[in-house]
Amino acid sequence: MELTEGAKLGIFTIIRQIGAGGMSEVYLVKDNLDRLFALKTISTRLSHDPSFRQRFEQEARIMATLSHPNIVQLHSYFEEEGNFCLVMEYIEGGSLKDLTRRIGPIPEKRALKILRQIAEALSYAHGKGIIHRDIKPSNILLDANDNVKVMDFGIARMTEGPGITMTGTQMGTLTYMSPEQIQDSKYVDHKTDIYSLGVSFYEMLTGKPPYNESDSNDFEIRESIVYKELPDPRKVYPHIGEHSMRLLDGFTRKNKEERLSLSEFLAGQQLNTLGFSESQEATIEEISNHEAENPSQGKASSLGKTMALVVVLGILVVVAGIMFRKNKQKIGITPEMILVEGGTFMMGSRDGESDEKPIHEVTVSSFWIGKYEVTQNEWMEVMGDNPSEWKGENLPVENISWLDAVGYCNERSIREGLTPCYSGSGDNIICNWSANGYRLPTEAEWEYAARGGLKSKGYKYSGSDNSNTVAWHSGNSGRRTHEVGGRNPNELGIYDMSGNVWEWCWDWHDDSYYSVSSSLDPRGPGIGSSRVFRGGSWYGIAGLCAVSNRGFIEPTYSHGNLGFRVCRSSL
Repeated sequence: MELTEGAKLGIFTIIRQIGAGGMSEVYLVKDNLDRLFALKTISTRLSHDPSFRQRFEQEARIMATLSHPNIVQLHSYFEEEGNFCLVMEYIEGGSLKDLTRRIGPIPEKRALKILRQIAEALSYAHGKGIIHRDIKPSNILLDANDNVKVMDFGIARMTEGPGITMTGTQMGTLTYMSPEQIQDSKYVDHKTDIYSLGVSFYEMLTGKPPYNESDSNDFEIRESIVYKELPDPRKVYPHIGEHSMRLLDGFTRKNKEERLSLSEFLAGQQLNTLGFSESQEATIEEISNHEAENPSQGKASSLGKTMALVVVLGILVVVAGIMFRKNKQKIGITPEMILVEGGTFMMGSRDGESDEKPIHEVTVSSFWIGKYEVTQNEWMEVMGDNPSEWKGENLPVENISWLDAVGYCNERSIREGLTPCYSGSGDNIICNWSANGYRLPTEAEWEYAARGGLKSKGYKYSGSDNSNTVAWHSGNSGRRTHEVGGRNPNELGIYDMSGNVWEWCWDWHDDSYYSVSSSLDPRGPGIGSSRVFRGGSWYGIAGLCAVSNRGFIEPTYSHGNLGFRVCRSSL
């Protein structure tokens, strides 16, 4: 029986296919009460093979024994007209693999939340005597709130009772297999799932698996898994905290008896999801005072400690090298700034996304803004390192989180003898708008400057209606950043406000904020979970470079398409 839209299987009606693999196909279906489910069937070419039918039935029997909030729940199992059907709850969202493909490295706090839920599911299954044997990001579903559902127990095994793995076969997905799973899959136990969980965590933190199956043959990957250490994830994404590095090491030990157990992991996470006590949090002022009193610790040590805290905790703004507070010497490079005279403009767009509406009148006071995006040369002069994916002194610095950008602003201010704008910690960062130091522009300031201020000609992009003359985007960038100032400036002489890299702004994001925004110097909502970035980038389509377009994500997130430019109040 061909399964097409509208086809009936028992009380279920096919809506559409939502997945397919080597052994099965998955369809979105509705029952006679219009409830949605996921229906999994054996691929037609395998349905006549008794061993595959037996394995499919075993999957159903295993799922029937499991009832946990982080495991996909079984509804029913039946056979009709040669179709063997396994009906499960339908999770609206996507897989963990989909998420890493879309955003790359997952912010560490978010990754740890996901990791804990997978561990809870596996701990429960192991307690039932069930080994999954194919834990990987594509078998982890996430809803819109990052609630986890582990799925696909197709090759799972009960520790008691006969298995159905054929002699000479290896069950699982090579990249995520444990050493013992490769050497002799008949003797694996629950610790193989722990190893696979560790490899999946590696992929969460770096955005990619540790082994590239398209560049290496199976033999090379097997040799690496069995005999070599897991590749260093910090060579892929350098901002991984020590706590997560310890977890990776514990989960992926070659000797399974040395691996971190799920009970140890979950017990360690019980009181503190991030593995740090509340007493370890610090404010900018506390770090500054400590460093000022202990200058001999050196800038490199301070930077390493601060960046680890920022990434792992995801809630601190800690300024690297802050011990130079007493040394308010000028630094070698001072950013070129453009004075933007205050005025009134119409903010938003009638044609854009919902969060760009309604168009509303806004008045901004005069301010200074960087003529160019902050370059790697400027960043290194202040911070000492270079996190960028594409290296070049005059390329924009990227791979920068909102917290990184705030830290840079304070550090540059201190070095130039200015009053830093930012203080506080966590989600309670405060901006002193009367300070004379560097800061991020507000969304209103950014859009006003991008539109050309008092000289605006009403262009779609910053300086033109033709994106190719003013912006580097996916259609002309060659999939990388370019030196700042390489395209035409806008009406105020400011470069790259459309394209090259997205630029962080001060504001929290709220989809409906424009409806309640202040008309005078708006500074965004008072609270939120995501910070705004503007301007589009080399990575996105030209339309994202429009002056009204808004992007937003967690302030701990960084990527090769995220940078910033500095701003100062005109006092």
